[in-house]
Formats: sequence, structure tokens, C-alpha cells
Amino acid sequence: MKKCPECGNPSYDGAPICGNCGYNFPKPKVVAPKSEDIFQKEPKVEKIPMMKIQ
Repeated sequence: MKKCPECGNPSYDGAPICGNCGYNFPKPKVVAPKSEDIFQKEPKVEKIPMMKIQ
């Protein structure tokens, strides 16, 4: 729970406004994780050393 900075009334974390005084809580900044486009990259091919036959 969080408290309103204006009146001190407890509010639940997702509340957009204070239910007591109407203070508008700032919107939380949500950062989306960077998505990786797996279809644009070249496939990684591991080269295996070959053995010489004598």
C-alpha cells in the first residue's frame, strides 16, 4: 500500500487517484523489455575441425 503525499490516506498500489482528497498519483513508468527478432539473424553454424586420413 502507498500513502497519499497530500493527505496521508492509505491507497492500494494501483490506485490512479486518492480516494480521500482526489490527488492524482503519477503513473508508474513501465519499461518494456527489448524483444529480440530471431528471424533476422543468420543462423550460427559451428565449424567442426576435420580429421586428416592417412
